[in-house]
Amino acid sequence: MDVEALLYTAALVKEYDTKAMLYKKAGDKFKCDRGYNNLAAVALANDKLGDAKAALAKVSDRTSAFYYNNAGVVALRDKDYKTAADMFAKSSLNEAKYNSAILDILNGKYAEAANKLAGSKNDNEGLAYILTNQLDKASAAITCKCPHAAYMKAVIAARQGNMSEVAKQLEVVYKDEALKARSQNDIEFAKFRE
Repeated sequence: MDVEALLYTAALVKEYDTKAMLYKKAGDKFKCDRGYNNLAAVALANDKLGDAKAALAKVSDRTSAFYYNNAGVVALRDKDYKTAADMFAKSSLNEAKYNSAILDILNGKYAEAANKLAGSKNDNEGLAYILTNQLDKASAAITCKCPHAAYMKAVIAARQGNMSEVAKQLEVVYKDEALKARSQNDIEFAKFRE
């Protein structure tokens, strides 16, 4: 296979180990930075920080938008927020803008985060809208059918005084033991527990 065939095949594969192996092969065999950057991105998406760091260490062109974004996410996960901000600022990717919004949230700059995340259609957009009390926008932005999204929907419902919706969303939240424990101490649900 040539490099394009490897990259294309890797993009089609769902399973992490196979996808990672194909991207690594594209990088190693053809000295292809796209292979290493894609490997870093898929590793980060699968919470494999060590694999992402190893892939980024092999990138030869460390001035691409993809490299900067991936390096920013690695720094963010390492809690090196200054480096993360610097990396995101150097990347022209929308993903880097969305990732820099996470830093805004961590720094209490909720309106800035909401502006950066507007239209991104990810749960962080919903979180930013919750934090700026734009509950209708938050509800529309949260589309995932997972316990984390249900937690945010439960917060929205609690703030709107819709206790039946809180109960419905907490049923989903309770499927995740850590979120269940967190919700039982969350002040957002104090009225629900009364």
